[in-house]
This record gives sequence, C-alpha cells and structure tokens, in this order.
Amino acid sequence: MKFIPARLQKLSIASVVFCSVLSVSQVKPATASNLVVNGSFEQTLLTGGTDINDGGWKTYDEILGWKATQGGKIEIQRGAAGTAQDGKQLTELDSHGYTNKDKIGIFQDIATEIGSKYRLSFFYSPRPNTEATENNFTVLFGNVLNQTISGGKGGTQTKWLEYTADIVANSNLSRLQFDYDVKNDSLDTYGSYIDNVRLQKVPEPGTVLGIALVGLALAYNRKFAA
Repeated sequence: MKFIPARLQKLSIASVVFCSVLSVSQVKPATASNLVVNGSFEQTLLTGGTDINDGGWKTYDEILGWKATQGGKIEIQRGAAGTAQDGKQLTELDSHGYTNKDKIGIFQDIATEIGSKYRLSFFYSPRPNTEATENNFTVLFGNVLNQTISGGKGGTQTKWLEYTADIVANSNLSRLQFDYDVKNDSLDTYGSYIDNVRLQKVPEPGTVLGIALVGLALAYNRKFAA
C-alpha cells in the first residue's frame, strides 16, 4: 500500500472539493414546468384533443384549462386566418358569439405560492389585414399585473411578438386573464391573437452553494500549502 503524507491527503481533499464545484457550476438548471394548462390552445375538448379541422374555427364557453368571461366566448382557430406560433391552434380575443359587449376575455386560475417569483410569457399577433385599433388587449395576473398591450396593424400573415414579465405572487390562487379592448374597437369579431402562454416558477439562485464550496477549497489550500 502506498503511503500518502497527511499534508498531501488534505490537499487531495481540497482538490476534490474544488473539482466538485466546477462540476456543479457547469450543470444547466432544469427548465421549470409550465403552470398554465393548455397554454397553446391545442385542446378544445375538456377531456383533451380538438374538434376543429385544419382551416377551421369554433367558439366555446370553456375549453381545457380556460373559461370565457361572463357573456363572452373563447374562439379557437386552426389555420383559419393566420398560422399559430406554437402547434396548430391559437385564440382570437375578439371572438364570435359574445353577448356582453362590455367585456370579452378568457381566464384560468393557477395555484401559486405567496412571495414566490414567476415568469409569465406569451406570444401575441395582430390578426392579418386588420387595423391597429382592433388588436389591443390587456393581460392581468391576480392583482399584481394589469397591462394593456398594442398588437399593431395586421399584415398579410401573423407576426408574433413575445411578452415576458416577472411577477411575485401575493395569493395562493392567481387568475391569469386576457381581456380584449372593447372601448376602441367596432366589435367586428376581428382582432388580437394569443398563443403559447407560459407561467414558470423562477428557481432560487443556485450559486450560493458553489461559492461556499469554492471558499472551502481555497481555505484548505491556504491552510496546508505552507
């Protein structure tokens, strides 16, 4: 058996710790799961799946994960007037079939943790061949986010832009809602596309452990290098 002096044993331990720190720092964090149910509107049936054919569209009071505001409808298109950002389906906020002219919106309630940070993201596009006034909407999250977004004038095809916001939840149940801007529109059922909605919990910083281990390794080296 080969004899290793105690001083070298300590240095070896420090080296192992230091190498472990490097390994930890090089590992990419796992992607947080999406807390939004049916965020790309691919499921129109409450049991899953879709009942819309390619090139078609339908309206609903409720689909998997989402409900319409009172007197409103959820309109889902499958390539009827523009391509989706994710998958084959999208929702148009200025929907057909509504009875409440004061509010047209869709929402879902999501379990959240008070004090935790979340990242909300989604894509939006003006409906092709529409004026800018027909593509304004508001995104709401609990009582911590209320922002109106101008989608702009529609071109010949969908033009998707991404919206992202970091939010700190202050409730155990937070409502995510999209409301169409009915004040500045003629209510012609044309306007404001939404797709690929995501809400992900932002992980706590993972560098504290790495810094502590580096400090431990350096301390070992300083103590036993003499």
